[in-house]
Parts: sequence; C-alpha cells; structure tokens
Amino acid sequence: MAIFKFIPVALAATLSTAVAQSLLPNDAFSTCPTFNNKPATINGGVVQVSCDVWYSGYSPAPSAATSLRQCAEDCYASSTCQGSIWFDAAAKCYTASQLIGAPNPAIGWITLRPDRGATPPTSNCDAVNQQLQQSQNALQQCQTGAATTSQQLQQCQSSAAANTQQLQQTQNALQQCQTTAAAGAQIPSFNDCNSGGNGQVVTIGNRSMRQVCNVFMAKAHMNLLRVVHPGLTRPECAMLCALNTSCRSAYFVGHTSTVNECQLQNDNIESRVTYSNSPDVVYIPV
Repeated sequence: MAIFKFIPVALAATLSTAVAQSLLPNDAFSTCPTFNNKPATINGGVVQVSCDVWYSGYSPAPSAATSLRQCAEDCYASSTCQGSIWFDAAAKCYTASQLIGAPNPAIGWITLRPDRGATPPTSNCDAVNQQLQQSQNALQQCQTGAATTSQQLQQCQSSAAANTQQLQQTQNALQQCQTTAAAGAQIPSFNDCNSGGNGQVVTIGNRSMRQVCNVFMAKAHMNLLRVVHPGLTRPECAMLCALNTSCRSAYFVGHTSTVNECQLQNDNIESRVTYSNSPDVVYIPV
C-alpha cells in the first residue's frame, strides 16, 4: 500500500518539468499565452516565443510554411534567418534576416527567435503521460490485490480515492499542456474600392489607417522607407505601416510591372498623389 504515498510527489515533479520543456505546438491556439516569453522545443533546437509582438525595422519575406512549428523550424534551419513571424489570422509565415528596433504590440502575431546556443530539452508532455500510466497501473494493482480484512480494505479504498483524484488532476494537466487555449484577433478587412472602401478607416493595433483609392504616384518621386516586394495583400501592406512607427503612409501598387508591391513611405504622400482611374491604393495613418 505504501506505493501511493509517492505518486503525487512524482507526478508534480514530472509535470512541472514537462510543462517547462514542451514541444512547440503547431498552432497559435495552443501556443499563446502558455509559451509567451519562454523557450520551446522544435525539431533540432530551441526557439524563444513572443506572443502578440511585432519587431519594426526590417523587411519580412513570405515563407511557404503552413504551420506555426514549421515556420519556426524553417527559420532555425537557415543560418541567415534571425527570426520568423507567424500571423495566425491569415495562417502565413514571414522570415527576417535581422530583428532590430523595439518590439511593438500586435495582436495575433507570434515572433519566434532561434536560440541556437541552447540545448534542446528532453522532456515534454510525453513524460506526464508516462507518469499518468504508472498511476493508472498502481491504482489497478491496489484494486485487484485488496486485502480481505475491513481495515486493509478501507486503507486500500482511501488510497484508491486519493490516486483517482490525482489521476484526474494529472489528466487535466496533460490536456492543458497539449491544448492550452489562447484568443487570437483577426486582421480588420478593408472593403473593395468600388464597394464603399474609398475613405474607409480601420483600426490596426494602436493606429487607424484610412484607405484612399484610385491614386497614382511615380515611385521615383517617393521618399521610401522600405519596399516589400510582391507577396503581401492590400490589408497586410496597411498593417505593416500601422505596426511600424516610422511609417507615415503606404502605397500599394495595383498595376504596372511592380504590381502588388508594398511601398512604405517616410512621409505622408496624400497631398502629392494624382487621382485617376489607377487601381493603386494609398493608406494614410489618421
């Protein structure tokens, strides 16, 4: 009967190790806030997780990764990648060759920074599951080998009740370790220019952006902060400007050889654009 005295302590020790050294989930729902500002294990290494954070001051490059963990692993495997960013609302991954500037709040964005000097931990939720199986085996052993005297039977029943409670607590902890819930915000949507989108104002993070349609301005006349080559959508271009405190306006190209190019500006170009039938759009912080 003495076996039950040690199960809760062993479970607690294993559980704390497993939660602290868990495998990075495949989705943001199970990642934040459990892993926020903590290391997480990926295939071959460790990454530092920052929830709802976007680093300004660099040009992100779209990645082909289709899950949060793949987004982290692809960056870790590249020696030139300093961090990857997973945008859960659009299920998109971006990589960066540098992370400079202060982190900015950005709901729904998860920054994953490789920690190539860290040793990957060996424990995860499987350790909790193994301890859970040991507890179940011990409980079954007590129930099948119960003594016939009333005193021994009562002791067995008391120990069984304690282990049943511990078993439930461990099952709950295992479930939380595997699927911790976290709320993620969706990126606001701009209407099409021909469907009430001209002049529409949408709040993104801490800034509001106004969409101005059917404009034209030659790239040679712009004071460019940064150019993100084709790969982003119009709302994502607006979000890049909203999350970068140095961005004063954003020009999204809808035609010519640079179609779908996102051109972030050092100044507000609204007064210098020409209004025409051009499909180009400019986003102005308001």
